[in-house]
Amino acid sequence: MKLSVFHKYITVVLLVINVAFVYKYLHESPLSIPNVFKSTSLSEKFEASLPQNSDPYTIYNRLPIDLANASAVFNTVEGALKQKDANTHPVGISFIPAYIPPNTRLYHSRSDGNVPHSFEWVAFDYEFSYAFAGFQRSTNSSGVIEHNWRGREHTLFTFKNTKSLDKLIFLDGASAAKSGSEMDQQMILSNQTNTTEYVDERVAADKICKWGEKFGLQGIVRLEVGYEMILCDFHKDIELVSNVTLGVVNDLIGFPPDEHKYVHQHPYKPHRKAGDHPHPKGSSDPKGPPGGEFYKYYDYGKRGDEVDDIPDYESLSYNRSLLLSHLRLETGFEWGQAGNTHDFGEDRILLDFSNMVTPINKTYIDPNAYRRNISYISQDLKDDIIHSFEQIYKEPTVPFYKTNWQSITGAITQKFGPMLVNLNSSLYHENLKEVSDRIQLLTFNFVRRYTNDATHGSATQREAAIKISIDDYVFHTFHLRNTDFLIYASIYKVQSEIVNFIFDIFDFSKDLAHDIYIKGEYTSHDEELKRIQKRLSDMLELFNWSISYQCSQTCAFDETCYTPTWGPGPFGWGIQGNTDFFDYDGKTYSIKHEMSCIKYTDAQKDIAPLN
Repeated sequence: MKLSVFHKYITVVLLVINVAFVYKYLHESPLSIPNVFKSTSLSEKFEASLPQNSDPYTIYNRLPIDLANASAVFNTVEGALKQKDANTHPVGISFIPAYIPPNTRLYHSRSDGNVPHSFEWVAFDYEFSYAFAGFQRSTNSSGVIEHNWRGREHTLFTFKNTKSLDKLIFLDGASAAKSGSEMDQQMILSNQTNTTEYVDERVAADKICKWGEKFGLQGIVRLEVGYEMILCDFHKDIELVSNVTLGVVNDLIGFPPDEHKYVHQHPYKPHRKAGDHPHPKGSSDPKGPPGGEFYKYYDYGKRGDEVDDIPDYESLSYNRSLLLSHLRLETGFEWGQAGNTHDFGEDRILLDFSNMVTPINKTYIDPNAYRRNISYISQDLKDDIIHSFEQIYKEPTVPFYKTNWQSITGAITQKFGPMLVNLNSSLYHENLKEVSDRIQLLTFNFVRRYTNDATHGSATQREAAIKISIDDYVFHTFHLRNTDFLIYASIYKVQSEIVNFIFDIFDFSKDLAHDIYIKGEYTSHDEELKRIQKRLSDMLELFNWSISYQCSQTCAFDETCYTPTWGPGPFGWGIQGNTDFFDYDGKTYSIKHEMSCIKYTDAQKDIAPLN
């Protein structure tokens, strides 16, 4: 049938419209590919050569990565915005565009009652800022005494963002620890050239915000106890919600001023009888304060003065002060509790992994997350990080319509973390039958689920089963771009290592089971068992997944399972706070896998109980 001129005209018009639509979709839609390949070392030619439905094996072959680097990428994705993961992988090495939806509450405390004129820190939990606001107590000798190392802060602001904050940079790891390699990312962004010099966080924040003015940087998100943000401008798209002046605590509870001798950092413990505790050097007080050191006042008027007055432990004045001291400790505990709620994620912040900037797979980085250091990467790589964000933030970040990589890594860690830990403990039973049985219990159904009985040939069957099992866990849901390729290849590498090990250890247990249940006699498998033990031990050490850090006991409702922090916090500053939380191998401190349930009095264990 011949087309009329009119029909031909309509066909051409529709074709032009269709081409225009496709062009617009590819260049302007949320699924388009920004021209920032320098940040991921991917060329346009490389990306164009891969169809979007490529399986992870194809991507991995085009973008190979070793297991150590793949594990680092995997853990960066899995641990982003998770406090527990950040503290068990404290030295952050990546920079991720972040997004905060409108009307998110932000908190800030200060002493002058004024909205900041320059950059400042805001918290996402009010308990965080409240703890920094101080615990002002009135005394009968010197007015107001402060339990706060930053002075008389007593105003707590609540702000909200009136528009999306869509030009933020999230720093992974314990990035607000304020000392050590945890500050490397801020050293790089602030262009600090002396890598041996301490990073002054205020100087670094000033430089970062000034650098970001050229492309509209709004702030830096990082972890202390709970997440905080260095907000570059309080007067753009930020609105004051409330301004609460926090009064003297004695007034709120209806107490008179404290006696000055009872208000110090370490309240006395009342002795039930003389000699219960050693006495401080130089003291003739038969009752003590407790402990072997001479306690000091902790206030800004008489810091360092010795305690000369003997306290009356039975007095109302002493017990009023003791209650207020307990309330002060509860302030810090509630801060720690609020931070712990983000062990499994901070949902008020969204991340754009597709544009993540990282030196991983571009240079050597120590795979040990406690020892690594990126302050010494080449200047070219540092410049590349800076340039990448100058390019990325020519447009706001859009974290939508992109693969949720954390849902992929999370499914893997939740399924295989417990399995690998249980396999590891099973390998050290003295009874080989118990070893074999435990391996079968942990792996049999997984292997059977993927083993297709219709596939002939054991090698072919095994290869197909491994491929199917990897495909079940490693996939993308949206258009791949930029760092998606690195993430995709890395997750594939990690999952491939896990699945191959599971099939290998299952085959080992089959050999054991054959000896035990078929032959009825044992054959030596010692060397193979040792190889498997080492292989799994090395894998677990490299992965270092946070799921293996737990409290074995159930914490009471007035306790929390505490992940130790590396910076300042309610339970001390890192290892200075409580060495019981950490292991030490002679070179490096690391968090113990067996974590502890803590309560508010653990912030000051020598405090007297309430009478």
